[in-house]
Amino acid sequence: MPILAHAATARGVDRVVVAHHRVDVAQELAGDVSRFGYEPVVVATGREAIFAARASADTTLVLLGARTIRPTPLETVQFLRQQGTGIAPPVLVVVDPLDDDGRGCFLQHLIVKFCDVPGIAIVDRLDSFFAPAIDPKTGAEVAAPRFPDALAQAGGPRAVDPASRAAAAEARLARAREALVLLARMGRRGHDVSGSLRTARSALQDAELRQPALGLLAAIGRAEAQQALHDEAGRGDLPEPTRQPAVSALELSVARHGLLLTSREMLADYAVYNRATDDDTRRAAAKILDVIEAPSRAHRSLSRDAAPARPTR
Repeated sequence: MPILAHAATARGVDRVVVAHHRVDVAQELAGDVSRFGYEPVVVATGREAIFAARASADTTLVLLGARTIRPTPLETVQFLRQQGTGIAPPVLVVVDPLDDDGRGCFLQHLIVKFCDVPGIAIVDRLDSFFAPAIDPKTGAEVAAPRFPDALAQAGGPRAVDPASRAAAAEARLARAREALVLLARMGRRGHDVSGSLRTARSALQDAELRQPALGLLAAIGRAEAQQALHDEAGRGDLPEPTRQPAVSALELSVARHGLLLTSREMLADYAVYNRATDDDTRRAAAKILDVIEAPSRAHRSLSRDAAPARPTR
């Protein structure tokens, strides 16, 4: 199950974790690497880099400051390579301009530490690393950025080939879709899949993952999962064909786990229904109320001549 849960975190983008003890440098590195099509996540320590890299199957690169602490860069790399799920991303260990000023041979010691570690490259953060070198007289490009070559050294040629990167991203998205479906199936069979609640809520934002994410939320017997379905079913910015699957998933959740919403949400739904000024909003609220009232209606019999439970007009 952990492998499925990790695969479900993918969104089909190339994600890079940028770890540096100086916030300004980390932000600068994030901006530079984003120009190559990466979505950056900025952290400050080695520990945060490990958790951030493991949090998403889309993590395809780590930029790690050479003076990162808690743990050290070498320990951080070792943890990254032992993550247990997915393929360990290549790591570029970033040396600052004054890290080898002759006082302690810092760079030489760093090279010795990482000489036998695969998937690693030691790089600098000079302007020429991420940007092309420009002739000041003619304005012509005289040298390409060095980043692609360094990445190819650490991650292989496929890491820098645009077609290979696009195909890998699409494959991760397909695996995420399949993983969400399988997790939902396991949840319906009685397995505890509540650990994927946050993943399912995040997947609602992706059009290709929305349907399987709704199914997974319906299979999780927790109030937070039912609340997420309730909120999605009541979104006024969604067209009816898009909102209806959320209503159906909410109905499945209530039928399987009972009503887990609080009285506050239910009172808010009644208020929306009673104060609606247009038919679309009123119909959307009525559908949610039908789902909410289903358990209570199942245990009471109404006279054929009884007044409707909610006003009609």
